[in-house]
Amino acid sequence: IVPRNAVLRFNGATWVYLQTGSDTFQRTEVALEQPLETGWFVRQGFKAGDKVVVVGAQQLLSEELKGQIGE
Repeated sequence: IVPRNAVLRFNGATWVYLQTGSDTFQRTEVALEQPLETGWFVRQGFKAGDKVVVVGAQQLLSEELKGQIGE
């Protein structure tokens, strides 16, 4: 189950950020299967122990996109 506040919608897709290091994050596309009271049921794309960003995900997306503007 992915918490609702972890889910981002961008460019017609649904994403979450995974924490990959102490201060590194990776945006990962996710297929939401079914809405639940506590979030979304997701069948694939995650493994036990993955850390999903639930606070600040929108800020991470903003920073990622801001970094692409200068490219």
